[in-house]
Amino acid sequence: MRLLLRFTYRIWLWAALLQGLGAAGVCAAADMAPLRVENRYPPHLMFLSPRADVPDTPGRGRLRASLVVDYTSLYVNETSEDWSVLMDMEMTTLALDLAYGLTSALELNLSLPWYHMADGFMDRALEDYHDTFGFPNYGKDARPYDQFGYYLRKDGEDWFEPEPDRFAVGDGCAGFKLRLLAGGERRPAAALAYKLKLPFGDADAGFGSGRIDHGAFVLTRWPFWRFALHLSPGYVWLSDPHTRGAEVTMADMAALLSGLTFDAGRSLCLKAQLNYYTSPFSRTGISQLDQDSLQLSLGFSVRLSRRMGLELALSEDLTRAAPDFTVHTRWIFTPVAKQRSDDGDRRSDNSQ
Repeated sequence: MRLLLRFTYRIWLWAALLQGLGAAGVCAAADMAPLRVENRYPPHLMFLSPRADVPDTPGRGRLRASLVVDYTSLYVNETSEDWSVLMDMEMTTLALDLAYGLTSALELNLSLPWYHMADGFMDRALEDYHDTFGFPNYGKDARPYDQFGYYLRKDGEDWFEPEPDRFAVGDGCAGFKLRLLAGGERRPAAALAYKLKLPFGDADAGFGSGRIDHGAFVLTRWPFWRFALHLSPGYVWLSDPHTRGAEVTMADMAALLSGLTFDAGRSLCLKAQLNYYTSPFSRTGISQLDQDSLQLSLGFSVRLSRRMGLELALSEDLTRAAPDFTVHTRWIFTPVAKQRSDDGDRRSDNSQ
């Protein structure tokens, strides 16, 4: 938690610098959207992962794109009567998100991730940090420094055979968003979102489940003064995954994503977020799999121009069912519309 607070202090200093250098002359509203962070826990990457979103749409005939770059570190080494799990890695995630407005109230969206799992370089630095502040090292000193290891086994059978040190495409996601309530600066907004996971990833290597998942979410925003509260309950229906031999049964997930954003002025927005969802595993005897996921994220977003923005955050696990930490960056691009649309479209410029 101290690491999260120290990092947040630093990124908010960076936010002030970017605001002064890049956004001082930008006459655009702050991006009051919630953080688009996801739980980058490797066993959860194979399934549809809940992620916060805005209840706004790009507007008719408009395209919104973003590029996410996340860096994650984690370590788990546990065994139960039926299961054995090793996750010792650092991972880079690239994700391309596209959203297109069919009408002023209806959006189609697509997301495609790529993953790179590797041994990393941060083991000694993290051990020194844990020792300095008296935090547990979770048995990491029992393994060689910066050595990759990843497997999930049930009854001695492997779920997959990982392929480290290469960028691999993961399962994609397509969906739609229907705006129910347009809202405004002082009025709440709401939308209904549906997501369908597409099995593009290599299930034999652990980059996908080989099956389709789908989920439904209610996206809401409740503005007050210079704040906005975002609440997004949802439910995800999971399919049992393809494996290399292990018999694995998954459980559906209920989710509640909550975020608080603050308009700090001059295109800068400070953000805090809690993402919760129930575990897709059940009764494995390993707490890092059985526990529900609760992840805290702190960060900011800044408008660099009318059509480009930057989001930066640090996420840390409040339960063990999430990475030790994830550094999150997101670049947002909104091209100039070919045609002018209605008032609802213009309002959507204020959210990314």
